[in-house]
Amino acid sequence: MTDDCKRNFRQTTRDMLSRMIRKFGSEAVESQVPKSDEVMLKRLRNLRKLDARKKRVRQEQLSRKAAAEDDSDAEQEFVVKARAKSIEEILAESDDEVPMDSTEKNTSGKQKRKAKDQTWIQEQPGDIVDLADALAISSISG
Repeated sequence: MTDDCKRNFRQTTRDMLSRMIRKFGSEAVESQVPKSDEVMLKRLRNLRKLDARKKRVRQEQLSRKAAAEDDSDAEQEFVVKARAKSIEEILAESDDEVPMDSTEKNTSGKQKRKAKDQTWIQEQPGDIVDLADALAISSISG
């Protein structure tokens, strides 16, 4: 191949070399390339390194996946052995977690933030407050 041809068809030759390496092995393909073609030999070595890296990564992923499956099996056994809670137990737990008074202290000892001043609209029973009306501002208390 001429240098121009090698340069123009780099991707095509890489794909073909990659296929040949997968099918026949890198040693067999390298033995067919002349020793004087250093560029092609260098490309073959790099392809061999890439394939080895891909295999290594694939093996690591499979081993991680197998380890995760082992962990999930242990967790599933734990979940299967757990008994279902009754409604009373669930309600008792939720009552313990929610404080009834806003002034109670939480477990860290800090007081909860006080609620901001609340703004109310005072209205008479039976009357509808028109918020677009200028007199509606006088019925707002803070």
